[in-house]
Amino acid sequence: MRVSDFLTVCRLDGRTRAAWQTQLTAAKQTPGLMPLLLRRRQELLPRFAAAYRQLRALPRRVRRRMQRHWHQSLAGLALGLALGQGVVLADTINVDGATCSLSNAIVTANTDVNTGGCVQLPSATAGADTLVLQPSSVHTLIAANNGTFGATGLPVISSEITIEGHGSTIRRDSEAVNFRILAVNVTGNLTLKDTTISGGVASGSFPADEGGGIFNDAGTVVLEGSTLSGNTASYSGGGMSNITSSSGVSTVMLINSTLSGNVAYYGYGGAYPTGLSPMEQASRWRSPVARSQAM
Repeated sequence: MRVSDFLTVCRLDGRTRAAWQTQLTAAKQTPGLMPLLLRRRQELLPRFAAAYRQLRALPRRVRRRMQRHWHQSLAGLALGLALGQGVVLADTINVDGATCSLSNAIVTANTDVNTGGCVQLPSATAGADTLVLQPSSVHTLIAANNGTFGATGLPVISSEITIEGHGSTIRRDSEAVNFRILAVNVTGNLTLKDTTISGGVASGSFPADEGGGIFNDAGTVVLEGSTLSGNTASYSGGGMSNITSSSGVSTVMLINSTLSGNVAYYGYGGAYPTGLSPMEQASRWRSPVARSQAM
């Protein structure tokens, strides 16, 4: 080992050194990999160490999900990143409701710029983002964030975002003025997991009067293990409204999700399907939409 290599290894913490050694041992099983790692050690070892530290900083449940998805240890993932093998991982943003609010987390994901205490891990890069909410947390919105499609409590989803709710609830404060909870535009792709959306009120003139829970303007919305309940629209789509635009049609998928107790004064208390293809309309009914009311 050259002196420079020795000094680089010595500067690493014990866990990172051990992880690097496991990858050197495993590399013997892949023809040509061991010589590559040895030849490019000065370049790869610092990159490996940085990637490994960032991966270790992720919440435990996120690390486990990544390892299951890629069938790799954290060290194996770090080596793949160091080698630039195209291991593309969604950035993770931990939403604690204090240092990082849900609104700032969405802005961070949309813009790929860390905002208001929210930090993308392992780094602020373009692409998909996963917002991780604290288990069973309640995110109460007290004012509208924007009026792009009418008063909406959270920033418009304009990128690929997954919200991992872990049993959390996002709701409008009952004393607040009327506004819906979420909106998704034509470039937006929202996956909502294990989350309840409630208390949203869509009112005014179109499009402000549609989609009390979620307004989907030709974007993509996937609800997985989630619930839209207690939302209201003065026109249609108390739980969710899906509309067409000049750019295309809405895409919606409900998986083990429930739309209940939503109210629309014109029709479609649960979800308004304008612009959905027949297949997408069929997929909408894979989950219960009972007990939503049209008045």
